[in-house]
Amino acid sequence: MEGQLISAKTGKIIGDPPVPREPTPDELRAAMTCTRAQGKLAIGPEIWAQVVAMADDPETPWGLKVAIYDTYEWRRLDPDMDVLIWAMGLTPEEADDLFRLAMTL
Repeated sequence: MEGQLISAKTGKIIGDPPVPREPTPDELRAAMTCTRAQGKLAIGPEIWAQVVAMADDPETPWGLKVAIYDTYEWRRLDPDMDVLIWAMGLTPEEADDLFRLAMTL
C-alpha cells in the first residue's frame, strides 16, 4: 500500500500518485519574467547600448520600441523578446541564462 493513494472516506486504493516529471524548456521559459531594470543590469552596458541603438533606428517597429522602453515586465516568451534576443545575437540558451540572472537581481 506504500506509495498508493488511499481514499480517506472509504479506505480503498484509488490509484497511484502522479509521477513527477521535469518541466519542458517552454514551461520553464513561461515562468521567466524580470523587470526592465533587472534585464538591463543582466545584459550590461555594452549590449544595452546595442539595444538602444536598435530602438533609435527609424526602421525599428514602434511596438518593439515600446517593448524596449516602456514595458515594465519583460517575459521570456513574449514575441518582442524573441526579436530582441535575435538582435543581440544571443542563442535561446544564452537568453535563458540572462533571464535566470536577471530574476536574481
